[in-house]
Amino acid sequence: LGAETGMMRLTEQWDAFQVERIPKWRFYILPRVVACTLVSIGLTLFNTAGELTAAVCVSPHTLGITSQLFFNRLFSLADMIDLGQGLIKAFAFGVAYPSIAIFYGLKARRTAASIGTQATQAVVMASLSIIALDFFISFLFSLA
Repeated sequence: LGAETGMMRLTEQWDAFQVERIPKWRFYILPRVVACTLVSIGLTLFNTAGELTAAVCVSPHTLGITSQLFFNRLFSLADMIDLGQGLIKAFAFGVAYPSIAIFYGLKARRTAASIGTQATQAVVMASLSIIALDFFISFLFSLA
């Protein structure tokens, strides 16, 4: 997203938003943030379902327990708050990544080297932000 935004500035597509008086946040920024957030949440739910399915299929062979016992232990050890924490993290990560990427893409000057530098900085900052958000959200849930 950072490189895409930088390229839009390089090819003057970003300026076209201003000339046409099109709100950039509404037609460019918001759809990408919403899409990344929804995909992040959807992938989290899909991954969780896949992990549980795999665990149910493998546990009779490796642990020698039935699927009924597996689910009884699962619901006794895991709370809905654990799923909630995962979904809150997915939401936070889904908002943070595109916001940071677009911000750094907008900082790019109109050269290929600047776009590459800003895209690299966007990846680094997004990665660090996700680590910090993960720590912060986990810390908040540990207080509850």
